[in-house]
Amino acid sequence: MCALNSYEIERLKALLQVERNKSMMLGETISSLKQDKELLQQELTKKAELICEFLQDQLRPVKNVVGVIARYMTALQEFRRSVSMKVAFDRVGVDRNTISRTAAIAELSLAAPEVFHALPPWDEKEETLAHYAVRCRQAMDDNIKAKIKAMKAKGELLPIVSK
Repeated sequence: MCALNSYEIERLKALLQVERNKSMMLGETISSLKQDKELLQQELTKKAELICEFLQDQLRPVKNVVGVIARYMTALQEFRRSVSMKVAFDRVGVDRNTISRTAAIAELSLAAPEVFHALPPWDEKEETLAHYAVRCRQAMDDNIKAKIKAMKAKGELLPIVSK
């Protein structure tokens, strides 16, 4: 019986050593993953800063339809992060009225791209972006308006109420 207990003790010691080895390996894996995470976070931060700098250079002042849509998308991304339109607009460096006046351009391009592309193109020599936004608003039928409302409810568009 004493030999049996001795055998059991040796078996348990071996199992304990195996578990210690597993634990040590898991600890090393966790440490390595934490280092990888920190490195990736640093890289993402650097890339985000570069993108923000690029967008700031590209978005001020907005002088065309592409700029209006890019500024709207940047504000939308910031809104999703901050959950406050004021904070989002401050981060983008634009006021609410500026986005609101031209939001119809971006909303139509996102909700109904086929209608947006069917519109006569904006001609900077003939009309302002604000007038083009009015044309975009006029091109919206009830179905498009309902789709835009649904997209706003889902957070796919900025919850701006046009006046």
